[in-house]
Amino acid sequence: MTNVHKKPFKYRFIGFLKELMVKDSTNFIQHVYFKIKLTTWWKLYKKIANKDGVTYLCPYKGTGDVFVATVLLASQIGEDRVKRSKVCVIGEGSRKVVLLSGFTDVMALEQEEMDDVMRMGTALGFAPLDLFVLHADPPNSKMGITDHLRNYNGINFMDFFVSGVFNNPGLNVKVPAFDECKDSVKKFFDDNGLIPGRTVIVAPYVNTLGELPVWLWIEIVDEFRKRGYTVCTNCDDKHWPIFGSVRVNPSYAELKEFYEYAGYFVGSRSGLCDILSSFDMCKIIIYLSTEQWGSGEIIDFFSMNDMGLCEDAIEIVHKGIDFLTTKDEILRRVQGWERSHGGSKVPVNTVR
Repeated sequence: MTNVHKKPFKYRFIGFLKELMVKDSTNFIQHVYFKIKLTTWWKLYKKIANKDGVTYLCPYKGTGDVFVATVLLASQIGEDRVKRSKVCVIGEGSRKVVLLSGFTDVMALEQEEMDDVMRMGTALGFAPLDLFVLHADPPNSKMGITDHLRNYNGINFMDFFVSGVFNNPGLNVKVPAFDECKDSVKKFFDDNGLIPGRTVIVAPYVNTLGELPVWLWIEIVDEFRKRGYTVCTNCDDKHWPIFGSVRVNPSYAELKEFYEYAGYFVGSRSGLCDILSSFDMCKIIIYLSTEQWGSGEIIDFFSMNDMGLCEDAIEIVHKGIDFLTTKDEILRRVQGWERSHGGSKVPVNTVR
Protein backbone atom coordinates (compact mmCIF):
# COMPACT_ATOMS: atom_id res chain seq x y z
CA MET A 1 0.00 0.00 0.00
CA THR A 2 2.95 2.35 0.53
CA ASN A 3 4.67 4.04 -2.42
CA VAL A 4 8.33 4.56 -1.45
CA HIS A 5 8.98 6.78 -4.52
CA LYS A 6 6.22 9.30 -3.90
CA LYS A 7 6.94 13.01 -3.57
CA PRO A 8 6.48 14.71 -0.19
CA PHE A 9 2.85 15.46 0.52
CA LYS A 10 3.19 19.26 0.52
CA TYR A 11 4.62 19.25 -3.01
CA ARG A 12 1.63 17.28 -4.28
CA PHE A 13 -0.61 19.93 -2.75
CA ILE A 14 1.33 22.72 -4.47
CA GLY A 15 1.20 20.89 -7.80
CA PHE A 16 -2.54 20.32 -7.43
CA LEU A 17 -3.11 24.03 -6.74
CA LYS A 18 -0.96 25.10 -9.70
CA GLU A 19 -2.89 22.80 -12.02
CA LEU A 20 -6.16 24.38 -10.93
CA MET A 21 -4.79 27.88 -11.56
CA VAL A 22 -3.59 26.97 -15.06
CA LYS A 23 -6.93 25.43 -16.01
CA ASP A 24 -8.96 28.46 -14.90
CA SER A 25 -6.71 31.40 -14.11
CA THR A 26 -9.61 33.88 -14.26
CA ASN A 27 -11.63 32.28 -11.48
CA PHE A 28 -10.14 33.98 -8.45
CA ILE A 29 -12.88 32.78 -6.07
CA GLN A 30 -12.24 29.17 -7.01
CA HIS A 31 -8.52 29.59 -6.39
CA VAL A 32 -9.06 31.14 -2.99
CA TYR A 33 -11.54 28.42 -2.03
CA PHE A 34 -9.19 25.60 -2.95
CA LYS A 35 -6.25 27.27 -1.26
CA ILE A 36 -8.24 27.46 1.97
CA LYS A 37 -9.47 23.90 1.52
CA LEU A 38 -5.97 22.58 0.85
CA THR A 39 -4.72 24.30 3.99
CA THR A 40 -7.47 22.57 5.97
CA TRP A 41 -6.65 19.24 4.39
CA TRP A 42 -2.95 19.61 5.17
CA LYS A 43 -3.70 20.19 8.86
CA LEU A 44 -6.03 17.20 8.89
CA TYR A 45 -3.49 14.99 7.18
CA LYS A 46 -0.83 15.83 9.77
CA LYS A 47 -3.38 14.96 12.45
CA ILE A 48 -4.29 11.52 11.09
CA ALA A 49 -1.08 10.39 9.36
CA ASN A 50 0.58 7.24 10.67
CA LYS A 51 4.39 7.51 10.54
CA ASP A 52 4.63 3.70 10.86
CA GLY A 53 2.42 2.88 7.90
CA VAL A 54 -1.20 3.01 6.81
CA THR A 55 -4.05 4.96 8.39
CA TYR A 56 -7.34 3.07 8.16
CA LEU A 57 -10.56 5.08 7.89
CA CYS A 58 -14.03 4.09 9.08
CA PRO A 59 -16.00 6.81 7.26
CA TYR A 60 -19.43 5.74 8.55
CA LYS A 61 -20.25 5.52 12.25
CA GLY A 62 -22.73 2.65 12.16
CA THR A 63 -21.81 0.24 14.98
CA GLY A 64 -22.15 -2.83 12.78
CA ASP A 65 -20.15 -1.27 9.94
CA VAL A 66 -17.27 -0.36 12.25
CA PHE A 67 -17.31 -3.74 14.02
CA VAL A 68 -17.36 -5.88 10.87
CA ALA A 69 -14.73 -3.72 9.17
CA THR A 70 -12.25 -3.88 12.03
CA VAL A 71 -12.64 -7.56 12.97
CA LEU A 72 -12.00 -8.39 9.31
CA LEU A 73 -9.09 -5.96 9.18
CA ALA A 74 -7.52 -7.62 12.23
CA SER A 75 -7.86 -10.99 10.48
CA GLN A 76 -6.42 -9.64 7.22
CA ILE A 77 -3.30 -7.89 8.51
CA GLY A 78 -2.34 -10.00 11.56
CA GLU A 79 -1.52 -9.14 15.16
CA ASP A 80 1.83 -7.42 14.55
CA ARG A 81 0.38 -4.95 12.06
CA VAL A 82 -2.65 -4.39 14.27
CA LYS A 83 -0.30 -2.99 16.91
CA ARG A 84 1.34 -0.65 14.38
CA SER A 85 -1.80 0.49 12.58
CA LYS A 86 -3.80 3.64 13.10
CA VAL A 87 -7.59 3.71 12.75
CA CYS A 88 -9.71 6.85 12.46
CA VAL A 89 -13.43 6.72 13.23
CA ILE A 90 -16.33 9.10 13.83
CA GLY A 91 -17.06 9.61 17.53
CA GLU A 92 -16.10 7.99 20.80
CA GLY A 93 -18.61 5.14 20.50
CA SER A 94 -16.99 3.89 17.29
CA ARG A 95 -13.55 4.22 18.89
CA LYS A 96 -14.61 1.81 21.66
CA VAL A 97 -15.82 -0.70 19.06
CA VAL A 98 -12.43 -0.68 17.31
CA LEU A 99 -10.55 -1.23 20.59
CA LEU A 100 -12.21 -4.66 20.86
CA SER A 101 -10.06 -5.96 17.99
CA GLY A 102 -6.75 -5.07 19.63
CA PHE A 103 -6.06 -1.75 17.92
CA THR A 104 -4.56 0.80 20.31
CA ASP A 105 -3.94 3.82 18.09
CA VAL A 106 -7.56 4.77 17.43
CA MET A 107 -8.54 8.40 16.81
CA ALA A 108 -12.11 9.70 17.07
CA LEU A 109 -12.86 12.48 14.57
CA GLU A 110 -15.86 14.75 14.25
CA GLN A 111 -18.23 14.00 11.36
CA GLU A 112 -17.12 17.14 9.51
CA GLU A 113 -13.46 16.18 9.89
CA MET A 114 -14.04 12.71 8.47
CA ASP A 115 -16.00 14.19 5.57
CA ASP A 116 -13.04 16.41 4.76
CA VAL A 117 -10.59 13.51 5.02
CA MET A 118 -12.70 11.57 2.52
CA ARG A 119 -12.86 14.54 0.13
CA MET A 120 -9.09 14.92 0.41
CA GLY A 121 -8.55 11.26 -0.44
CA THR A 122 -11.01 11.40 -3.32
CA ALA A 123 -9.25 14.42 -4.83
CA LEU A 124 -5.62 13.44 -4.24
CA GLY A 125 -5.81 9.64 -4.07
CA PHE A 126 -6.04 7.44 -0.98
CA ALA A 127 -3.14 5.11 -1.79
CA PRO A 128 -0.52 7.88 -2.32
CA LEU A 129 -1.51 9.30 1.08
CA ASP A 130 -1.25 5.90 2.82
CA LEU A 131 -4.98 5.94 3.59
CA PHE A 132 -7.20 2.84 3.34
CA VAL A 133 -10.99 3.13 3.49
CA LEU A 134 -12.81 0.41 5.45
CA HIS A 135 -16.10 0.74 3.59
CA ALA A 136 -17.27 -0.43 0.18
CA ASP A 137 -19.34 2.69 -0.50
CA PRO A 138 -18.64 5.53 1.97
CA PRO A 139 -21.52 8.03 1.83
CA ASN A 140 -19.11 10.97 2.25
CA SER A 141 -16.98 10.01 -0.76
CA LYS A 142 -19.01 8.44 -3.57
CA MET A 143 -22.59 8.61 -4.79
CA GLY A 144 -24.13 5.41 -3.47
CA ILE A 145 -23.10 3.47 -6.56
CA THR A 146 -22.26 0.22 -4.77
CA ASP A 147 -25.45 0.43 -2.71
CA HIS A 148 -27.37 -0.60 -5.83
CA LEU A 149 -25.72 -4.03 -5.50
CA ARG A 150 -27.39 -4.79 -2.16
CA ASN A 151 -28.98 -8.24 -2.38
CA TYR A 152 -28.17 -8.44 -6.12
CA ASN A 153 -27.47 -12.13 -6.84
CA GLY A 154 -27.33 -12.78 -3.10
CA ILE A 155 -24.69 -10.14 -2.22
CA ASN A 156 -24.99 -9.41 1.50
CA PHE A 157 -23.44 -7.07 4.05
CA MET A 158 -20.43 -9.30 4.67
CA ASP A 159 -19.73 -9.59 0.94
CA PHE A 160 -19.45 -5.81 0.76
CA PHE A 161 -16.48 -5.99 3.12
CA VAL A 162 -14.65 -9.21 2.27
CA SER A 163 -14.84 -8.59 -1.48
CA GLY A 164 -15.59 -4.88 -1.84
CA VAL A 165 -13.09 -3.64 0.76
CA PHE A 166 -10.45 -6.36 1.23
CA ASN A 167 -10.72 -8.21 -2.10
CA ASN A 168 -10.44 -11.45 -0.15
CA PRO A 169 -13.63 -13.57 -0.40
CA GLY A 170 -12.09 -16.23 1.88
CA LEU A 171 -11.46 -13.78 4.72
CA ASN A 172 -12.94 -14.83 8.09
CA VAL A 173 -13.91 -12.76 11.11
CA LYS A 174 -11.39 -12.63 13.96
CA VAL A 175 -13.51 -12.84 17.11
CA PRO A 176 -12.42 -9.99 19.41
CA ALA A 177 -11.33 -10.27 23.01
CA PHE A 178 -13.69 -9.09 25.75
CA ASP A 179 -12.94 -8.16 29.36
CA GLU A 180 -13.26 -10.61 32.23
CA CYS A 181 -15.56 -8.95 34.75
CA LYS A 182 -17.46 -11.75 36.46
CA ASP A 183 -17.42 -10.14 39.91
CA SER A 184 -18.87 -6.80 38.79
CA VAL A 185 -21.50 -8.53 36.64
CA LYS A 186 -22.54 -10.80 39.52
CA LYS A 187 -22.81 -7.78 41.82
CA PHE A 188 -25.05 -5.95 39.34
CA PHE A 189 -27.32 -8.98 39.08
CA ASP A 190 -27.47 -9.35 42.87
CA ASP A 191 -28.13 -5.65 43.44
CA ASN A 192 -30.98 -5.56 40.90
CA GLY A 193 -32.63 -8.89 41.69
CA LEU A 194 -31.76 -10.43 38.31
CA ILE A 195 -31.60 -14.19 37.89
CA PRO A 196 -28.38 -15.51 36.30
CA GLY A 197 -29.10 -17.74 33.32
CA ARG A 198 -32.75 -16.72 33.32
CA THR A 199 -32.60 -13.03 32.45
CA VAL A 200 -33.75 -11.69 29.10
CA ILE A 201 -32.01 -8.64 27.68
CA VAL A 202 -34.28 -6.83 25.22
CA ALA A 203 -32.91 -4.28 22.74
CA PRO A 204 -35.85 -2.43 21.17
CA TYR A 205 -34.04 0.71 20.00
CA VAL A 206 -32.18 0.90 16.68
CA ASN A 207 -30.87 3.68 14.44
CA THR A 208 -31.18 2.32 10.90
CA LEU A 209 -33.34 -0.74 10.30
CA GLY A 210 -36.67 0.10 11.93
CA GLU A 211 -38.29 -0.73 15.28
CA LEU A 212 -41.28 -2.57 16.67
CA PRO A 213 -43.71 -0.38 18.64
CA VAL A 214 -42.96 0.13 22.34
CA TRP A 215 -46.36 -1.27 23.38
CA LEU A 216 -45.40 -4.63 21.86
CA TRP A 217 -42.11 -4.66 23.80
CA ILE A 218 -44.09 -3.96 26.98
CA GLU A 219 -46.22 -7.03 26.25
CA ILE A 220 -43.13 -9.14 25.47
CA VAL A 221 -41.44 -8.11 28.72
CA ASP A 222 -44.63 -8.73 30.71
CA GLU A 223 -44.99 -12.23 29.23
CA PHE A 224 -41.39 -13.13 30.09
CA ARG A 225 -41.87 -11.94 33.66
CA LYS A 226 -45.04 -14.03 34.02
CA ARG A 227 -42.97 -17.05 32.98
CA GLY A 228 -40.40 -16.47 35.71
CA TYR A 229 -37.70 -14.55 33.85
CA THR A 230 -36.18 -11.25 34.92
CA VAL A 231 -35.76 -8.68 32.16
CA CYS A 232 -33.34 -5.87 31.27
CA THR A 233 -33.48 -3.25 28.54
CA ASN A 234 -30.23 -2.44 26.79
CA CYS A 235 -30.44 1.34 26.33
CA ASP A 236 -28.59 4.58 27.01
CA ASP A 237 -29.79 7.60 28.95
CA LYS A 238 -31.62 8.94 25.89
CA HIS A 239 -34.17 6.09 26.00
CA TRP A 240 -36.47 4.68 28.65
CA PRO A 241 -36.17 1.05 29.70
CA ILE A 242 -39.25 -0.98 28.81
CA PHE A 243 -41.75 -0.99 31.70
CA GLY A 244 -41.01 -3.86 34.08
CA SER A 245 -37.34 -4.12 33.11
CA VAL A 246 -34.01 -2.87 34.46
CA ARG A 247 -31.91 -0.45 32.40
CA VAL A 248 -28.50 -1.89 31.45
CA ASN A 249 -25.79 -0.28 29.38
CA PRO A 250 -22.54 -2.23 29.82
CA SER A 251 -19.47 -1.16 27.90
CA TYR A 252 -18.67 -3.04 24.70
CA ALA A 253 -15.74 -4.73 26.45
CA GLU A 254 -18.08 -6.08 29.19
CA LEU A 255 -20.84 -7.31 26.89
CA LYS A 256 -19.78 -10.94 26.66
CA GLU A 257 -19.63 -11.56 30.42
CA PHE A 258 -22.86 -9.67 31.04
CA TYR A 259 -24.92 -11.17 28.24
CA GLU A 260 -23.79 -14.76 28.72
CA TYR A 261 -24.46 -14.45 32.46
CA ALA A 262 -28.00 -13.31 31.62
CA GLY A 263 -28.56 -16.12 29.11
CA TYR A 264 -31.06 -14.57 26.67
CA PHE A 265 -31.15 -11.75 24.15
CA VAL A 266 -34.18 -10.54 22.16
CA GLY A 267 -33.59 -7.50 19.97
CA SER A 268 -34.28 -5.74 16.73
CA ARG A 269 -31.47 -6.14 14.18
CA SER A 270 -28.81 -3.52 14.83
CA GLY A 271 -25.05 -3.15 15.05
CA LEU A 272 -25.21 -4.45 18.61
CA CYS A 273 -26.20 -7.83 17.16
CA ASP A 274 -22.96 -8.03 15.18
CA ILE A 275 -20.95 -7.58 18.38
CA LEU A 276 -22.82 -10.27 20.33
CA SER A 277 -22.96 -12.73 17.43
CA SER A 278 -20.26 -15.00 18.93
CA PHE A 279 -21.78 -15.11 22.43
CA ASP A 280 -22.87 -18.46 23.89
CA MET A 281 -26.51 -17.70 24.70
CA CYS A 282 -30.01 -17.68 23.26
CA LYS A 283 -29.94 -14.97 20.56
CA ILE A 284 -33.23 -13.96 18.99
CA ILE A 285 -32.95 -11.31 16.26
CA ILE A 286 -36.02 -9.60 14.79
CA TYR A 287 -36.10 -8.24 11.24
CA LEU A 288 -38.85 -6.10 9.71
CA SER A 289 -40.19 -7.15 6.31
CA THR A 290 -41.76 -3.74 5.64
CA GLU A 291 -38.46 -2.27 4.43
CA GLN A 292 -36.72 -3.22 1.20
CA TRP A 293 -32.93 -3.30 1.19
CA GLY A 294 -31.77 -3.15 -2.38
CA SER A 295 -33.41 -5.91 -4.38
CA GLY A 296 -34.41 -7.91 -1.28
CA GLU A 297 -35.45 -7.62 2.34
CA ILE A 298 -33.43 -6.66 5.40
CA ILE A 299 -32.91 -10.26 6.50
CA ASP A 300 -31.53 -11.16 3.07
CA PHE A 301 -28.78 -8.58 3.42
CA PHE A 302 -28.13 -8.60 7.19
CA SER A 303 -28.79 -12.20 8.28
CA MET A 304 -26.15 -12.95 10.92
CA ASN A 305 -26.14 -16.64 10.00
CA ASP A 306 -25.77 -15.99 6.27
CA MET A 307 -23.04 -13.42 6.91
CA GLY A 308 -21.03 -16.10 8.74
CA LEU A 309 -20.95 -14.20 12.02
CA CYS A 310 -22.55 -17.20 13.74
CA GLU A 311 -24.66 -20.27 13.04
CA ASP A 312 -26.99 -20.23 16.04
CA ALA A 313 -28.89 -16.94 15.77
CA ILE A 314 -32.67 -17.41 15.87
CA GLU A 315 -33.85 -15.00 13.20
CA ILE A 316 -37.50 -13.92 13.04
CA VAL A 317 -39.11 -11.75 10.34
CA HIS A 318 -41.92 -9.50 11.52
CA LYS A 319 -44.54 -9.00 8.80
CA GLY A 320 -47.05 -6.20 8.41
CA ILE A 321 -49.14 -5.43 11.48
CA ASP A 322 -49.20 -8.98 12.82
CA PHE A 323 -47.55 -7.90 16.08
CA LEU A 324 -49.02 -10.50 18.43
CA THR A 325 -47.97 -13.29 16.08
CA THR A 326 -44.41 -12.00 16.34
CA LYS A 327 -44.65 -11.97 20.14
CA ASP A 328 -45.92 -15.55 20.20
CA GLU A 329 -43.17 -16.62 17.78
CA ILE A 330 -40.49 -15.12 20.05
CA LEU A 331 -41.80 -17.04 23.07
CA ARG A 332 -42.19 -20.24 21.06
CA ARG A 333 -38.61 -20.04 19.78
CA VAL A 334 -37.29 -19.45 23.31
CA GLN A 335 -39.05 -22.61 24.45
CA GLY A 336 -37.57 -24.50 21.51
CA TRP A 337 -34.08 -23.25 22.34
CA GLU A 338 -34.48 -24.37 25.96
CA ARG A 339 -35.64 -27.84 24.92
CA SER A 340 -32.58 -28.24 22.71
CA HIS A 341 -30.25 -26.98 25.45
CA GLY A 342 -31.70 -28.91 28.38
CA GLY A 343 -33.46 -25.97 30.02
CA SER A 344 -32.44 -22.40 30.76
CA LYS A 345 -28.72 -21.63 30.82
CA VAL A 346 -27.95 -21.15 34.53
CA PRO A 347 -24.22 -20.42 35.10
CA VAL A 348 -22.29 -23.10 37.01
CA ASN A 349 -21.56 -22.41 40.71
CA THR A 350 -23.99 -19.50 40.82
CA VAL A 351 -24.72 -18.44 44.38
CA ARG A 352 -28.02 -16.69 45.00
